[in-house]
Formats: sequence, C-alpha cells, structure tokens
Amino acid sequence: MTVLTLANSKGGCGKTTTGRMMAAILAMEGADFAVIDADPNRALHRWLANLYEGPAIVHKAEENEDRLAHLIAEMRERHALVLVDTAGFENLGSSVAIASADAVLIPCMSSEADLFESRRTAEKVRSLSVTTRRKIPAYVVMNGIRATSVSAYATQQIQEAGLQLLTTTFGRRADFEAVTLTGKTPKSGEAWRETMKLLRELRSLGVMPEARQRVEA
Repeated sequence: MTVLTLANSKGGCGKTTTGRMMAAILAMEGADFAVIDADPNRALHRWLANLYEGPAIVHKAEENEDRLAHLIAEMRERHALVLVDTAGFENLGSSVAIASADAVLIPCMSSEADLFESRRTAEKVRSLSVTTRRKIPAYVVMNGIRATSVSAYATQQIQEAGLQLLTTTFGRRADFEAVTLTGKTPKSGEAWRETMKLLRELRSLGVMPEARQRVEA
C-alpha cells in the first residue's frame, strides 16, 4: 500500500490543484485510494466535500500531526494508495506526511522562491529518510510553465541541485483554474493530457498503482 505525499514549503506552487486533478482521474479509473488533506486551510477537502462531481472518493482532513500519523497508517492498511496534501509552509504535519510516505511529489513553479523552497523540501525529505532509516524518493514536477526559456532555466536549476525531475510538466492552463471553482474535471485538452502523463510516469516509477480501468478522453 503506497503513500504519496504532495509537499512543498512554498505556497501557491500547485500542490492542491495537482491533487484535485490526480484524485478525480484516479476515481474515474476505479482506483482503490483515499485522500488526506493535512493542510490547515483544507482546500482539497472542501473541494471534494462541496464541489467535486464524479465517482466517490474517500477523503479525510487532519492537520494535527499526532492524529495525522495514525490516520495515514490506518488508511494505508485499507487502500492501495493514500494521497496526502500538505500545507504550503513547513510544519509538523508536513514532516509527518513526508516521513510516512513511500514517495514525495514536489510541484514547483519557475520562480526563484519556488526553486528555493523546493530544494528545502527535498532536503527535508532526505533528512527524514535518515531519521526513518529508509529511502523516501522525491520527484519534482514543474508547474505553471509559460515560456520555454524559463522552463529550461528552472530545469537546469533543479538538476544542478541534484533533484530528480520528472519529464512531465504542467502549463499555465485555464482548465486548472476552472477546476478550483467547479467540481467538473476536464476530460480532454492539455490539462487532462498533462495529468494523465504524470500518472503514467509515476506508475513507471512504481509509486502509483496501475489503473483498474482505462479512461478515454
């Protein structure tokens, strides 16, 4: 049973939006998974509870680090995948979610602040790997990319920092913004294709269960 934690100590990098898209498509695929929102703002939990339109998704919200540790352990016994969203700042809940993870996904935009905090988050993953005495792989996915030159510079910075960069990138799409305000997940277009590519890449790395059923655009 896999725990995949979305983490970055920089707010606004796309963790929750990525979580929304991933969860909605996983539900369409009939995946056996649960979502835990460990962010005190509970944006993902509110979206799933109040706006989301699609197959049912098991979701919980818990920002208290002690209760969060037990909740993650409980959910991983029940489901093939537990997707954990964390706060856009460093706190104990984020550390618990990272320490409990089998892999960490670090969404990162191309600003200096995002790159700086992504490196800090990756270092936190490394230190918690030492603490827990097991390897916790971390993968960076570039988000909100507009210009090729900016993307190339950000990619270079990530690679020079020794971080593992996914080939999947997310553009700055209107569909991603629309998803935050509606419960409807796009089933075509670039936002859909980018999210599907991310799921395929994570599956190739062994940190995402295979789809139970094929979802067509």
